[in-house]
Amino acid sequence: MVIPAEAFISIPTPLYVVMWLEFLVFVPFSISHYCGPFKEEWAKFSSLGLARMLFWSGEMLNGVGAWVLMFMLGSALWQGTISLVEIEILFLSHALWYGVIIAMAPPWPANLMICLINPHTYLFMGVVVTGWGLPRP
Repeated sequence: MVIPAEAFISIPTPLYVVMWLEFLVFVPFSISHYCGPFKEEWAKFSSLGLARMLFWSGEMLNGVGAWVLMFMLGSALWQGTISLVEIEILFLSHALWYGVIIAMAPPWPANLMICLINPHTYLFMGVVVTGWGLPRP
């Protein structure tokens, strides 16, 4: 059942479980990306201060996107309801994150290993399997 515009529905139990797993897995990552210290490996990549700042900035921007999604997930979980916009953002964020994972993956067969060890893979599949009928087609 597609969620009607401007309506909130009760989160189906399987999707509710997947959303809690996602929230519990990604909140610590969100905090570490946004609030984490400078990583020494960035200093090894470049001796230029501007390049090091860009590494750190990219890490923080990743954290910002994750914070926004975790805020939305936390709000939906707290209320026990989800709207059309929220489910579509959830699907879109997974598609975008997974696109980056695939784009940055090494060649075969290492790319298969990257996909198999990444929690995004299983949470993306969980969201698709448990929430496939909720967004607009």
